[in-house]
Amino acid sequence: MRQFIYIALCTTPTYCGAQLIHYSPIAGGNGHWYESVKSPTTLAWTAARDAAHARGGYLATPTSASENLWIFINVAGDSSLWAQNSFGDAVGPYLGGYQDTTSKDYSEPLGGWTWISGEAWSFAAWHPGQPNDAGSRNQNHLQYWVDGSAIPGPTWQDVQNSTADTSFSYIVEFDYVPSNRPVQFRLDMGGNGHWYEAIDVGEGISWTEANVQAVAKGGYLTTLTSEIENQWVFDNIAGDPARWVVDGFGFHTGPFIGGFQDTESPSYSEPAGGWTWVTGEPWSYTNWAPGQPNNALGGQDWLHFWTSDSTMPQPTWQDVPKNNAVNPISYIIEYEINPLCLADANSDGVLSPADFSAWIAAFNTQSPACDQNRDEMCTPADFSAWVANYNAGCE
Repeated sequence: MRQFIYIALCTTPTYCGAQLIHYSPIAGGNGHWYESVKSPTTLAWTAARDAAHARGGYLATPTSASENLWIFINVAGDSSLWAQNSFGDAVGPYLGGYQDTTSKDYSEPLGGWTWISGEAWSFAAWHPGQPNDAGSRNQNHLQYWVDGSAIPGPTWQDVQNSTADTSFSYIVEFDYVPSNRPVQFRLDMGGNGHWYEAIDVGEGISWTEANVQAVAKGGYLTTLTSEIENQWVFDNIAGDPARWVVDGFGFHTGPFIGGFQDTESPSYSEPAGGWTWVTGEPWSYTNWAPGQPNNALGGQDWLHFWTSDSTMPQPTWQDVPKNNAVNPISYIIEYEINPLCLADANSDGVLSPADFSAWIAAFNTQSPACDQNRDEMCTPADFSAWVANYNAGCE
């Protein structure tokens, strides 16, 4: 008797998790990351400012026409972020502009405008008739707004700092990816499709401790096997100065990555022999800092970002002992599948029926996306787990 299996799946594609969106330099951007945030209630501009800071970023500062349009198209233009006020105007997300009433050039309505980041105020996208400080209501803060329309647009108005307005959303900008926020090195941006996450521990941690924690989260300490991957991870995640600590010599100690010296390897010798990646990938690319590795203290068998530059972090490496006088305060995890949503088997950031075919392919090749129940095996039980994960949606 022929048997059939019927699967009930939602066929409407959904985006996985509250993802950060990258304004990539490849696309002419500034390399920063952005996200939209919706509040369950209306909120004042200062509350949005504080909330953005608590998320590790700041209210977005579109300092050019190209950035402003990109933010609107890719982040702020979502109609769910907008409301219509009692005048029929479209009221959009807050931005990081405000009027500094203590500034020497302050005057109403156009004087003293500045960005929360301290960047120069050299571009504005005011809607016609704005700013106007209507009714002298201290409209000293910035948001997207369109007059007399329910349709969002990339124009601005000045607004008072009050919950009485209809504003309930804001745009956050990040110079670097914040901790515990996985992001993808997308294929269309020259990447490998993998996901990366910074973990900031606040105090020194050993390489072995970081490695155990990375594996426990379903990934591994990142393996930087090419120049483009090393530079991308540094530029977007590892290079954040807050993830580095300066030692007594003025050297910068950065995050742990997934290289180590295998003292049992036939090629082992000090200081440069036997280095390998935790994944077993070929050790064919390196980016040692000048004079590294040197095994200066003995037992320097672990890898991290490091530079002798006393002014700023660099994307270079050093060998380090298990417990150094100054241990790194962060590490970088790499995932081969989307950690925000296991059912996203093709790791494109979207949950859709195409992921079913991707899971079948993963099962047939025994690749990481197959393991849907996180038991570190690829078995038929993962099929039921994939269906459950898919129907449960994303984090």
